Amino acid sequence: MHWKKPLEITGDTENLISKQANFPCGVIISKSIVYQCTKKEDKFVWEFKGPEAYLLDSTGKKTGMHSVGPVWEYMDGSKVVGNVLKRAPNAKNADAIHLLLLEVKARKGKGKFSKVTRIQCVNTMGGKEPAAKPEASNEGQIVWVPYTATYHFYAPK
Repeated sequence: MHWKKPLEITGDTENLISKQANFPCGVIISKSIVYQCTKKEDKFVWEFKGPEAYLLDSTGKKTGMHSVGPVWEYMDGSKVVGNVLKRAPNAKNADAIHLLLLEVKARKGKGKFSKVTRIQCVNTMGGKEPAAKPEASNEGQIVWVPYTATYHFYAPK
């Protein structure tokens, strides 16, 4: 998969990415984002708990996991933890989670992800908090909201 700059994220994004090589491992994420109904400051909200998702290659083969952190772990054991640099609403799909540009703040292991420095999340579908109003009757309830996204990983040239 080749990187295409999403129009929704602008500014310094192009400079951040232009100094990086497109990692030969753009992956599709498929599964869900977890929310929990919690009480905060005398009102109930859907609290984002994180993704529970698979990394899939272009043939649909599972190549790793994406989880809370956010963390991406490749099947070779290499792992990266991201920190959001920029986020933007998905202008093409208002019901989708934001588009993201992340920097890697930690890594572990030797392998495919060992030199990744930037991660880009594009083509998001689904994943927004539940439509049901959070109330006392569903306090503590955990909801898995389906989503997919394409992630591009970048490493120094």
